[in-house]
Amino acid sequence: MGLLEYKDFGGAIIDVDTASRRVVANWSGLGNKDFDNDIIHKTAYDKTIQERGPKGKNLIYWIVDHNPSVKNIAGSVTELSVVGNHLQAVKQASDTTLGNDLLKLYQDGIIKQHSVGFSAVDTEQFKDYRLIKQIQLYEGSSVLWGANEDTYTVSVSKSLISNPTDVMQELDNLLKAFRSGTYTDETFGLLELRIKTIQKAISGFLLPANGSHESGSHVGSTDSDAKNINLLEDLKKSLTWN
Repeated sequence: MGLLEYKDFGGAIIDVDTASRRVVANWSGLGNKDFDNDIIHKTAYDKTIQERGPKGKNLIYWIVDHNPSVKNIAGSVTELSVVGNHLQAVKQASDTTLGNDLLKLYQDGIIKQHSVGFSAVDTEQFKDYRLIKQIQLYEGSSVLWGANEDTYTVSVSKSLISNPTDVMQELDNLLKAFRSGTYTDETFGLLELRIKTIQKAISGFLLPANGSHESGSHVGSTDSDAKNINLLEDLKKSLTWN
């Protein structure tokens, strides 16, 4: 069996019901090549769901940030299935400080990513991608960002180029949550860290060494480019916050 691997999946929240403490989210994509040049086959999760899922031995966990400790258990996985091109999980948040904070973070739009921890049981290597035919799944994590700060900073920088509106919305959600949220001190600390990480990415994008992204150099810009430039200027103003 292969080594433990992680794969992030963003924009995957289907439903959050704070009254019943129920969260429905897509944990993984299927059939598409990802940033690692991997394609997960549409049946890759079938065996592990049957054997290790809620209807099997119940050995697939919902945790936070891939930290396999009792204190990082977010709740229970009550359903796990393949829906369309996604692995979808129905989860019940624990009635704990962590569970309460997670529900608030989902509701406030702060947590938008999940990541799976797995081993590749059967793979086939092609010229430009690896096909993962069978997976042993251990856990699905709620994550604030990718595996490390650099990964997340690169992700933000790419978003600044393709769709700065999304970055503005995320930063706005974070600032609102930080200013008026009712989280634990530890969660407030994580929110502050994420805000500063986004600001670092924005600063690096707007203020490169050659100045190529500064607002004064936009020869041949399209209307779309001009709109994005204005958005980037708004983001630049957000580098200082109280």
